Amino acid sequence: LSAQILINALAKVVENKAGTARDRATAGEGLAKVQPRILDLSRRALPRVPVEGWLLLPPLVRDMNLVHNNLSALPHDLSRWKGLSKLRLDHNSLSEIPPSISVCESLTDLSISGNRLGESAVPLPPSAERLTSLTMLNLNSNSLTLLPAVVPSLTALTSLTLASNLLENLPKSIANLSCLTRLSVKNNPHLTAVPVALGACKLITLLD
Repeated sequence: LSAQILINALAKVVENKAGTARDRATAGEGLAKVQPRILDLSRRALPRVPVEGWLLLPPLVRDMNLVHNNLSALPHDLSRWKGLSKLRLDHNSLSEIPPSISVCESLTDLSISGNRLGESAVPLPPSAERLTSLTMLNLNSNSLTLLPAVVPSLTALTSLTLASNLLENLPKSIANLSCLTRLSVKNNPHLTAVPVALGACKLITLLD
């Protein structure tokens, strides 16, 4: 069973369009055998992530790529994603991330650029503070006017990218991110300065 046949079969089940019994059998059997650590479902025009598709997600997947789809929401129950260390959701139509993201306690890299997070009052849920292993967070190009309130609680972050948004200011609490080595706020036309408190982040080597 080739990796491409496996991914195509799983994609059909996830799309919930051409997912026949044979597709489900192929995907289920293949995933059970190969237990992939990387699952790439990018650029498939997926409109949603139905629960039935994620029942097939094997526990050993560590890196999931859903870039360049048409997702407007994620499943409310993300318990099958618990083992992920890298999650790429760039270039979809997401306006918020569900509270159950907190179960992904092994997540180190979360990329959500090119979405619609700026349309939500709470684009990242307070429960995200449980992501204590998260070191990289990409929120570029989301029309954000404010830094999501939970971000200063993500104290393991070493890289925070907020480029190409509509930020007007950064809160003093960003100084809580003492592990930061990179902060990107370029192409925010209304942001004219960063808070003096950022000086407490002694490890920053790249500020743009």
